[in-house]
This record gives sequence, C-alpha cells and structure tokens, in this order.
Amino acid sequence: MSKKSKLGQSRKKQVFSKTKAVKANARDRVGQPAATRTLPAQRPAQQSRRAKYKPDWSALPSEEM
Repeated sequence: MSKKSKLGQSRKKQVFSKTKAVKANARDRVGQPAATRTLPAQRPAQQSRRAKYKPDWSALPSEEM
C-alpha cells in the first residue's frame, strides 16, 4: 500500500539559490572547512546572568536614625 500512496505524489521543485551555489563552488575549490567549536564570551558570572528574582525588601538595608 505504501507504493500506491507515493505514486500520486510528485517531488517539490528545488528553488535555485545563488548563495548555496557559491558556497558549493568554494568548497570544491578550497575544500571543506574544519569543524570548530566557538568559545563563549569571557564575562564575569554576575554580568552574564540576570537575577531570577527581584530583591526582597527585607534584605535591603534599612535607614535607621
């Protein structure tokens, strides 16, 4: 039954992409680039993450006179 269901369907036409053609041409000439892993930005821990919760009023210093 799977053959019958695929007989009526046609493949979608591939749209020509200039970017993909240029990249494929460059890969043929130069070669495949080596796989690399990007390094995360070097930032202090407090700047990279925002606080999950707002500061509690009881934790803030109170003004006593």
